Amino acid sequence: MQYALVLLLLVTILAGCSYSIEYGNLPPPCDSQIFCYGDILEAIQLSGIFSDSKTFVDLKLKKTVPITLEAFKDISKDGLDRAEIEEFVQTHFENVEAIEQVELTDFKRNQTFLNEICNATVQAFTRQLIEIWPELSRKVKDEVYDNPEQYSFIPVPNHFIIPGGRFREYYYWDSYWVIEGLLISEMYDTARQIIENFLYLVETIGFIPNGGRVYYLNRSQPPLLASMVSLYYNYTKDVAWVEKHIDVVAKELAFWLANKTTTVQTENGNYTLARYYVPYSGPRPESYAEDFETASVWTDLDQRQKTYVELKSGAESGWDFSSRWIFDESGNANDNLSGIEASRIIPVDLNSFLCHGFRKVAELYEIIDQNVDSNLWYGVYKSWVEAVDSVLWNSDENIWLDFDIQLKRHRRAAYPTHVTPLWAGCHSPEKDKAELVRHAYNYLTERGLLAYLGGLPTSLLNTTQQWDFPNAWPPIQHLVVYSLVGNGVQEAEEAAHSIVKKWIDSNILGFIDSGEMYEKYDAEVPGQYGGGGEYTVQSGFGWTNGIAFKFIYDYYRCE
Repeated sequence: MQYALVLLLLVTILAGCSYSIEYGNLPPPCDSQIFCYGDILEAIQLSGIFSDSKTFVDLKLKKTVPITLEAFKDISKDGLDRAEIEEFVQTHFENVEAIEQVELTDFKRNQTFLNEICNATVQAFTRQLIEIWPELSRKVKDEVYDNPEQYSFIPVPNHFIIPGGRFREYYYWDSYWVIEGLLISEMYDTARQIIENFLYLVETIGFIPNGGRVYYLNRSQPPLLASMVSLYYNYTKDVAWVEKHIDVVAKELAFWLANKTTTVQTENGNYTLARYYVPYSGPRPESYAEDFETASVWTDLDQRQKTYVELKSGAESGWDFSSRWIFDESGNANDNLSGIEASRIIPVDLNSFLCHGFRKVAELYEIIDQNVDSNLWYGVYKSWVEAVDSVLWNSDENIWLDFDIQLKRHRRAAYPTHVTPLWAGCHSPEKDKAELVRHAYNYLTERGLLAYLGGLPTSLLNTTQQWDFPNAWPPIQHLVVYSLVGNGVQEAEEAAHSIVKKWIDSNILGFIDSGEMYEKYDAEVPGQYGGGGEYTVQSGFGWTNGIAFKFIYDYYRCE
């Protein structure tokens, strides 16, 4: 009960709070003078010796931190050229992985549902898809526990599934869809161990970082732990496990309420809702050169630091990056990344995720007969429903829209995540859900988001950002599909089925062509991988695989 009581106190306090930042006094992204801030990081990342800034911060130190710092101090007194920096890196760092592949003891090639798939092409594809799970399985090497300061990796006790490609660590929101796929694949033990890793992080760090590296300790990702735990319970009915861990789940939600909420002023009153907000100094270590260049357009040092804060805040959203977080002078969506102001936005999907988490933790407390806690969390859930309805619902467009705190108005650019309250069950009980689903279907149709053969595009703005048109990302397909189904609205059900078919066709076409599953696809060209952003498209790919399993399980089995 302690976290629920703390939570209610926080909501009461935060209802009257506003935030101001002194950009010159912000802490660094983490305490590491090698991997998060300092002269070594700056010199190496700005030297251009690595085409991807993440490469350096994933290396292993050969010696201790003090020895490395002193060695750099000795050679850098008169300045260093590129060759000297390369030599320093070769002398003091090595490309040694912190993780290793691990055998999945619960891996099954012949799950029950495979034989229930009617379409022969889809069945053959699914059998190949299953074989990817062992390829993405990892555990932390023992030496990382023995010499943690030499690695940037945050160790966890159990094995896990990595996304793939350059992402050689666990990630927070990716794992929700990975877990969905694992549970469908009857890999309950692996799913449980991934969740328990996140519970361990909440217990030891206080929250779940963006991913498994110390340079992510400044930020989280979309909060889906309660949703993961609820999903696992739905498959296993393990009441004892829920009872053991439920307070830690509540603790993570309390973290978000304590650190990521703000007061939103409207004509109808003030409401507490969440935003992405990461008040730490300097560029993101893993994207140091890119952030430095983005902020370099500003001559004012405070404005540069503000840009660094907003880049981290945008990265916390998982949408790194999108026109959704970028403003021009009139407050409209833009593609100039130096104009990013992510913390200025109250996002529909973030508040839907939290709302979903509040409801799920209330349900889980009820299952284990802790009714006082359950009632408290139901109360928070209901207050969030009211806030989402009051602040984010737009009666002109009959849909929820992101809200601009500064201009006190909705953002009108079209994003498919505007329907996410339906997925989360975060909508006013006074409104007919079937009618809300019709509004969502009409919004998606009228804006043209359903018109593409390769899947739902993340936006309709064609920018250089990877979370914009024409890129189609797996989580967006999932959230929209399960926002539209289950309410008897025929046109919405048909639209959801169409999204699924287009998506699975695109996955299969891409897999036939390359033998790979990608993190994102091109909405205009089925089977073509997506592009844009700070790095080349990555294959693997954890959440793509998980969502493919979910769609195939729900839509391709014989009736």
